[in-house]
Amino acid sequence: MKIRKGFVSNSSSSSFILNSKSSKFINLLDFIISEKEYIEQYLNKYSWTKKYTFNDVVENAKEFDLIITTNDTDLTISNENANILEDVLLDLFNNSTKESSLISWYFESYNG
Repeated sequence: MKIRKGFVSNSSSSSFILNSKSSKFINLLDFIISEKEYIEQYLNKYSWTKKYTFNDVVENAKEFDLIITTNDTDLTISNENANILEDVLLDLFNNSTKESSLISWYFESYNG
């Protein structure tokens, strides 16, 4: 998976605009932790060859230094090296209410 602020080439990708709902910056890990209930429901809904846990998602999130601000943070998720964090984020951003207690988001574009 590639998570970037900007365009990702050579793979399918989806872009979202994220905004912190408070004046403080939110990092990706804090956001993942705040969405624990949703993520655990998602992980229990699907079966993969490997049984993923919430801790697997947290460990993946620790690899990314993404800071969400109040000024339209662009997040592009590519399926280049798919992993559980990508799957969780795509499901969350595409299928939920478009906001959480920490951030709001909207779909920007798809490059297939």
